Amino acid sequence: MPKANSESDSLKVDFFPPDIRKDIEQVETTLKQITAEQPPLGDALHHILIQCKGKRLRPLVLVLAGRCQHSITPQVQWNEQNLITAAVSIELLHTATLIHDDVIDESTIRRGNPSINALWGDDFAILLADFSYAQSLKFALKAKNFEALSIFTQTAINIAKSEILTRTPFSLVEPVDFTYLTKNYYDIIDWRTAGLFAACCQIGALLAGGNKGQIHRLSTFGLSLGRSFQIIDDILDFVGNEKEIGKPIGSDLRNGVLTLPTILALKNVDSGSELWQMVGKSSLHSSQVLEGLKCVKEAGGIRLAYTEAQKWIDKAKQMLQGLPGSGYRTALETLADYTIQRLG
Repeated sequence: MPKANSESDSLKVDFFPPDIRKDIEQVETTLKQITAEQPPLGDALHHILIQCKGKRLRPLVLVLAGRCQHSITPQVQWNEQNLITAAVSIELLHTATLIHDDVIDESTIRRGNPSINALWGDDFAILLADFSYAQSLKFALKAKNFEALSIFTQTAINIAKSEILTRTPFSLVEPVDFTYLTKNYYDIIDWRTAGLFAACCQIGALLAGGNKGQIHRLSTFGLSLGRSFQIIDDILDFVGNEKEIGKPIGSDLRNGVLTLPTILALKNVDSGSELWQMVGKSSLHSSQVLEGLKCVKEAGGIRLAYTEAQKWIDKAKQMLQGLPGSGYRTALETLADYTIQRLG
């Protein structure tokens, strides 16, 4: 299995078609405009949206899916600006979830910078997340498409469900039903990460006039891409570099969150092992976390999870093969490759 990669291997937007680069620039400009609020709101928005910004993958997926779809159905009349508006709404929704995560996890770092809660406190952070979510709804409405709005709101509901399920205490009772544990894991990521990527593809294709079959194919691409993306994120929690991934290594294990690498490792170790005693507890000290990371690696959890992530990337690219070739489809394939290559 490849080793953890560094930020130097990050996705290069310059590779994509000129109109995609222009779309992302417009998304960036709109997000900067949102930060033009009086302090401390404006300062906090600038910090989380601009200073702590990620790679804008979700807006990128949305505009790519839309452009890819419109290259298939160029006869359909559409408003390109609605694509940008929808992409902004998705990024704001994603930002709200990140702020909430940092408060719940008591994280002081977000993408290598101090988190909102570390700088302004938990109460302010929660209110800022609410503001970001409200803004995301405003932009979703601006896209002027009821079906797209319906997808957006259901995605927001599912994200909340996933968070509740993730934070619900659990205990492993013999005999352990690993089929259930794996399904539970996929339910959580399908409601959140994978579901958000799928929604990006659905909304983009919908705004560009895609038919039911085309929208389904792009949505399945997004779901598969998102599954792989989250599995790789969960692997990086075990083998990544804290500076590069922007949060402490072992955060999931420390917070009692059961992810795929741990589930797969548990299947390969005796129920009386140290790893079994750690799982599900949210009060592990640093030495226990380090030991848990070691146990998961030695039991093959990382290697097996990587194989699963590769399976979903293969599925994602298979979905694209049913679409006509274009620079946009190639760019989506590049995104799929990037997702798995984050481990080198």
